[in-house]
Amino acid sequence: MATTDELRQLAAQLAHPNGEAGSRLAKMMEETNYTMTLQALDALSVKAGDYVLEIGHGSASHVKSFLDQHPDVQYAGLEISGSMHQLATQVNQASITAGRADFRLYDGQEFPYSPASFSGILSVNTIYFIPDPTTFIAQISELLQPNGKLTLTFAKKSFMKTLPFTAYGFRLYDEEEVLRFADPHLLAFESTIQGREIVLSKNGDQVEREFLTIVWNKI
Repeated sequence: MATTDELRQLAAQLAHPNGEAGSRLAKMMEETNYTMTLQALDALSVKAGDYVLEIGHGSASHVKSFLDQHPDVQYAGLEISGSMHQLATQVNQASITAGRADFRLYDGQEFPYSPASFSGILSVNTIYFIPDPTTFIAQISELLQPNGKLTLTFAKKSFMKTLPFTAYGFRLYDEEEVLRFADPHLLAFESTIQGREIVLSKNGDQVEREFLTIVWNKI
């Protein structure tokens, strides 16, 4: 059984991966987050000419296949982790060179883009670590074009509470709580998509994870 210090360290790496431990964790997150990321991307309903932003992309190993499936779409990624930013740029160098992908570091507060830059924005498994989700959602909604889509994907509170490391620095939410963070004058709720899968947890156990993708449209 993991010690309290080990659980704290794991939680800290999940919030902000760095160093060799962060790189090892990134490989595991590629696999465990894959289905959730696909659901978030699918919910954007991208079309030719769209420009998509992902906040907290991790290793971004999914970006190449996404761009291959959508040859007329461009992708941008934001990360607070220098290690994940470096890994993503290495993995996606061909797409960067072709001018189809762009990766930037940011401080989690100031977004380096102009208003109405994107047709779709997604973020997967990040809301647990955001200090002020209401401000965060308001800020990223400003980056959306009219009728653009925002998708937030996260595991249900009932599931997350069963994982021992979430006691350290995680904020857990249900659907209703996350919906209250969005200003209805900025974002119109479209739908909630439910998901369920068997995954290997970060401490090595197989678990059944229930997760949600909430979809809004920019007004």
